[in-house]
Amino acid sequence: INNALYISVAAHLANRVPTTTTTSSSSPSSSSSSSKPPETYRAAARSHLRWLRAQNLLTPNGTYVDGLDLSTCTPTGPVFTYNQGVMIGALVEMSRFPTITATFTSTSSVAEDNDHDDEEAASLLSQAETIANGTISSLVDPAGILTETAFAPSFPNLDLVAAQFKGIFVRNLAELSAVRPQREEYREFLARNARSVWEKDRVSGGEDEGLFGAAWQGPVGSVSSAAQGSGLDCLVAAAGVGG
Repeated sequence: INNALYISVAAHLANRVPTTTTTSSSSPSSSSSSSKPPETYRAAARSHLRWLRAQNLLTPNGTYVDGLDLSTCTPTGPVFTYNQGVMIGALVEMSRFPTITATFTSTSSVAEDNDHDDEEAASLLSQAETIANGTISSLVDPAGILTETAFAPSFPNLDLVAAQFKGIFVRNLAELSAVRPQREEYREFLARNARSVWEKDRVSGGEDEGLFGAAWQGPVGSVSSAAQGSGLDCLVAAAGVGG
């Protein structure tokens, strides 16, 4: 997840920092506040994505396992929903990188890296779709409700960390759905899960009315701020794509 988060941050920075930074020599703090150019962040996102894909962390259905064994460099760990969500979001953000059209000098290592590592938006979104499809077909219960299957022994009692995971996935699935509107199954998935959260995982009365639990298929349990945020993520994601 560390590398996936790095890719995501680099991609988001690349699409948000200014192309040029103007500093004033008269300001003692101006030089230290200048940011790196977008090309630097684009190159970082591409190189780390290339490295991550080379580690054989993908399962047969296209989802990512959580880590590498440091002694053997082999994939290890469970498959969590949030790994998939972070990668989907990173790939969608990278798909927004501008097409490289400028001519660069051979002395510019960043430009050369960009030239060689430029990923087409369609390819990046295809990778995101593969992850999404693997997740909504395998990390679900029989009714198609997103489930943190790695915690099966303790489910539905998720701690304050794990209770956030599903929200990260649906939030980023909504980002993918927005750029792939033809994939109706994503809207249907978000709508189905939002209905389940509201109808089966919501406290319907008493002083805790309106609070959500950690298991979207119910019954309500493990109510927490983390579970509340995750449940709200699902409702907002479904509403955002018209689910």
